[in-house]
Amino acid sequence: MMIASQTLTTYPLAPALGQPRWASRGLPVAIAALAAVLLVFVPWPANLMLVGLLAAFLLELTRPPLALGALLLSIPIQANGDVSLGPVILTVTNTIFYGVLAAWLLRVTLLRRPLRGGVVAALFATYVLVLLLSVVSVLSVADWAEEVNRWATALAVYVIAVDAIGDARSARPAVIGTALGALVACAIGLYQVVAHAGPASFSVGGLTRAYSTFGQPNPFAGYLELTIPLLVALVGGWLNRDLRPHLRRACGGWTMLLVSVAAALGLLCLLLTQSRGGWAGAAVGLGAIVWLTGSAVRWGAIAAGVVVVSVVLVTPAAGWVTSRLASSVGSFGGEVLVTPSNFAIQERLAHWGAGINMARDHPWLGVGAGNFTPNFREETPVWRFRISRGHAHNAYIQAAAQSGIVGLIVYLLFLGAVGLRLARALRAAGRSAARVLVIGAIGVTLAFAIHNIFDYLHVLTLGVQLSVVWALAETGTETAFAHHVPGAQPAKQRMEA
Repeated sequence: MMIASQTLTTYPLAPALGQPRWASRGLPVAIAALAAVLLVFVPWPANLMLVGLLAAFLLELTRPPLALGALLLSIPIQANGDVSLGPVILTVTNTIFYGVLAAWLLRVTLLRRPLRGGVVAALFATYVLVLLLSVVSVLSVADWAEEVNRWATALAVYVIAVDAIGDARSARPAVIGTALGALVACAIGLYQVVAHAGPASFSVGGLTRAYSTFGQPNPFAGYLELTIPLLVALVGGWLNRDLRPHLRRACGGWTMLLVSVAAALGLLCLLLTQSRGGWAGAAVGLGAIVWLTGSAVRWGAIAAGVVVVSVVLVTPAAGWVTSRLASSVGSFGGEVLVTPSNFAIQERLAHWGAGINMARDHPWLGVGAGNFTPNFREETPVWRFRISRGHAHNAYIQAAAQSGIVGLIVYLLFLGAVGLRLARALRAAGRSAARVLVIGAIGVTLAFAIHNIFDYLHVLTLGVQLSVVWALAETGTETAFAHHVPGAQPAKQRMEA
């Protein structure tokens, strides 16, 4: 226990991360001077973006976990503006990412740090390679480049996060960034519902669907599924008396209060998105979290669930929920008359059919990464749906459509490797704060996998959030702790001590 506590105390310091001396001496002064020059001589708002890039660069050199927290916080606010610098368009998120990536590459190169990530990173990179090779089939190179960049960014974030997060305490900035990001997104989403601030097409039964800054309710539901299960797992761990002392040392009481508020608002907003795929994914993910947390949390959550369902069934909310779900069930199978109530489902089925046709006509490498839309009109099986929504509304069909049978196999192997890695991390974590992070990652992954049957969640910058969640689970493995702190004990030995 002495070694563990000493490590948690010294982790934030540069020596514990193996930082070079120049990272804490002359370089910050030089970066500050350059930032001042940019603020004065570069037009607004490009100057702020460039200063933000420099800040992210410096933060990654000196406090990598804090840089990850800032990256996660930026995800819901990136839609509030972007800056064009010639051919490059900078959003808040990719500005921070470019700064983090540059600093990480510099540190890895100078210190000759080995890359980590194991088979998950290897299969992640393999799928990116398949997407690169799919260029031979593309109609739009620009769309191909955008999709490849999105996946390559998620891969880079995963590798950087695995390198930065060595134990549960170093995961604290990522947890805080996730909670703050969820609070910002939920505050906007709640305002939209209360003020009816949305397109008429987002209104169902007189209630506006929450979409926050993500443009559509379903991507917002996807974002919540990548954040809220992690926060719920932390709340569940706090309620478990065996895990609470470990969480108190790793996160602290104020962090847990922030996490609890974000989790509660996130669950409410997930309901208000009225995303049926989001509801299905969250039900599976949260169910797994409750079961794996165990103890009184498991039975208390089951009892609370029964009470909530019983109350809902005897209130007007029951009709709202059941009608929303019934419109889905009744829209599958055979020739169905398209009506306003089932339009979304029929449109999704048309996209599934188009994706299957693309995979059939281009079996090996598909139509090319990001080229679903350019091929949609020719491949759609339903004449009334001629305008693409950008993807197949199913991640597995999307993988087959844009990267063929080769890409689909690699994608499934990649997800399988993630599942096996999470199972191993859960076994290795024991009764520790890391166990809570692993349980949260399992809940996120299950919710993500289920929702991906009805949507494609590898959009916007959701992959960045997912990559960090998967990296957080690495704190549960026996090797993560020892890698970052020379001489530290593996997880099992720390437990015995």
